[in-house]
Amino acid sequence: MMNIGIFGGCVSRDIFRLFPERDRVLHYSARTSLISQFSEPTKVDLNDINLSSAFQKRIVAADFNKSLKKDLAGLDVDFFIIDFLVERISLLSNGNKYITRSKELSTSGLLTNKKYRLGKVVSRKADDMVLLHTWFNACDQFIDCLQKKFKPHQIILNEVYLTEHYLDNSEIKNFDEKQTEGIRETNAMLKMYYSYFKGKYPGINFINISKENSVGDINHQWGLSPMHFVDDYYLEARQQLNKIYLENQVQTTTI
Repeated sequence: MMNIGIFGGCVSRDIFRLFPERDRVLHYSARTSLISQFSEPTKVDLNDINLSSAFQKRIVAADFNKSLKKDLAGLDVDFFIIDFLVERISLLSNGNKYITRSKELSTSGLLTNKKYRLGKVVSRKADDMVLLHTWFNACDQFIDCLQKKFKPHQIILNEVYLTEHYLDNSEIKNFDEKQTEGIRETNAMLKMYYSYFKGKYPGINFINISKENSVGDINHQWGLSPMHFVDDYYLEARQQLNKIYLENQVQTTTI
């Protein structure tokens, strides 16, 4: 059994959905951008977060409070899995403060609460060099936190991209033209993020899923989406994770 930490989207979390008894996910940072986490905190009253889900309420609060650095310092896991799917989400900017404009934030009531001035919307665009360099700076701080806590082999970059195709029962179909355009733009941006992280962090491990299994699923538990894949996607990810674990065990015993 492995103890796992995750920073990323549901794709990384769902690796463990099919076989929940095998491992323990001890930490899951979701719907929070690195830009937000490494900016100044914004005070929020938990009573003002009008969400019935305790998980959703927690992730909105964590995005405001910038708790990632503290959480990492106290985390004891075998592997820490990272993907950057959340970095497709727009931000709210107010001076040096950033908030992730997640779906959970949009339904929390905070955007219309006059107590909070969360700033202007900053959309994600692959050609926005100012925002890109802001992300690079936040990523450098993230890597610094990780290096203080983990050995490189404990970090697993799950290089997830959106898919243009999905399985409708037994037929492979394409997302519509407008969606496909957005998918390609997002993937171009994600590629820059992943490339930067890999270049700055030698010695880490990777999960890369085959094109054959990178297909959406109309019957996915969370609904049809370019990031909700067929079960074979998660099974392949699990196999790659098992291989990383076994290779790490062999290295440890031979040192």
